[in-house]
Amino acid sequence: MRKYVENLEKDGHNVYWPARDTDQTDTTGLRICKDNRKKIKWADKVHIWWSMASEGSLFDFGMAFMAGKKIVLANPQDVAPTPKKSFTNVLLLLSNNYRC
Repeated sequence: MRKYVENLEKDGHNVYWPARDTDQTDTTGLRICKDNRKKIKWADKVHIWWSMASEGSLFDFGMAFMAGKKIVLANPQDVAPTPKKSFTNVLLLLSNNYRC
């Protein structure tokens, strides 16, 4: 992830990376969600590093989808379609990395 962010920044993009840029000290997680929501609203597009095991990835994907943002799958080499409907399949379709 770090290298991915570094490459975007080298290309001149203004990147907000929650792991680096969001204060992670929060007893419930609500302020973290609000901080990330604010940045998703600000963004032109949202790059998602997808992990089915990550609640944060799922939550941020949902917020980006709801906000109508262009979604880019940051790690398509690590993501395979599932045989049945799933958020993974939706993400693959929206990020144009999966052809029906």
